[in-house]
Amino acid sequence: MNKNLNIVALAICKNEESTLPRWIENVRKIANKIIVLDTGSDDKSVAVAAALGAEVFESDMPSDSFSFAEARNLVLNLIPLDTDWLIFTDVDEIIAEESIDGLLYKMDYFKRSINLRDVDALAVTIRNRNDDGSIKTVAKNVNPRIIRVEEDRKYFFTGDLHEQLWNDTLDGAIPLRVLTTDEPIYIDHYGYTKEALERTGKSKMRVTLAERAVEQHPESLRCIEQYACALSLDGQFEAADRVRTDAKRKLLNEIDNDRELSAQMLRNLMVGRFIGKEDYNEFIALYVMAINLLPEYPDFDYLYGCLCDQDEMGSAAHALLVAADQKFNKLGNIIGETAYNPENAMRIIKKWSEKKNE
Repeated sequence: MNKNLNIVALAICKNEESTLPRWIENVRKIANKIIVLDTGSDDKSVAVAAALGAEVFESDMPSDSFSFAEARNLVLNLIPLDTDWLIFTDVDEIIAEESIDGLLYKMDYFKRSINLRDVDALAVTIRNRNDDGSIKTVAKNVNPRIIRVEEDRKYFFTGDLHEQLWNDTLDGAIPLRVLTTDEPIYIDHYGYTKEALERTGKSKMRVTLAERAVEQHPESLRCIEQYACALSLDGQFEAADRVRTDAKRKLLNEIDNDRELSAQMLRNLMVGRFIGKEDYNEFIALYVMAINLLPEYPDFDYLYGCLCDQDEMGSAAHALLVAADQKFNKLGNIIGETAYNPENAMRIIKKWSEKKNE
């Protein structure tokens, strides 16, 4: 905790009695004040948060009309006027221990630096974790979690699902100016684990919200992909694959409008070829298409390399994963979410390098 700064940790929650202690313990290492908005818990979330020192507010929000943006805007209005920084992580997200000291230093430095007055937020890297703790995907350039507060800035969220944060200015709403620091600020996300999805029922709610978004914006490729992702989280893998497959022509027509979104959809289409009946031919066809349309992304070489590793095709696995690693390092902080897992890639590269030298 930095006593020279007023740092407030915010969260919205519903039925999170088991995750709140971990989240509160984590943000307490940084924040002076912790504020939680409960949106209608049936469990002991309110009591748990209050007992652990959080300031708790309640707003019962019906599931059939729930909006993440509305909930986040409600809790934004609760912050004290003298707040310097906000920590606005989800209760299933934890700021990595190795990033806490550096984050506190950066908050203090940027607050004092006149040359950095136009910085609204600090970029973070999200590591989505599996049930066993391994990394599932890594996401950069996500919605800001570390937000700077100034009197002349009014922030607000839009969007029922995967909400976006904006700065309301005299010239209209503009995205936050986010600074990427030399050393990444890591946040570990546990909300996509099987245990978390079954316990909270969030996957069902996400399907409902995403389906509503598609109905409202049927031509939006982003809404279509968010719907497919929600179906996958809910275990409806074949339905998710059908949604993406039906949108493939639209994807190809719009690929240059949002290359990051296109990479995500193509990556998930490749993974979908091994849901139910395995389809190697279609997987390779998608790989060839992806590598030609989006050659800078590491995901496609990585997925193909992992498949070759499973099939004991050592030379191919080694070559593909080396290529994926080079692309990942070249893109650096430009890349958004990626399936590329550096630890797994290095393990496979090392394995086949050693076998080659035997």
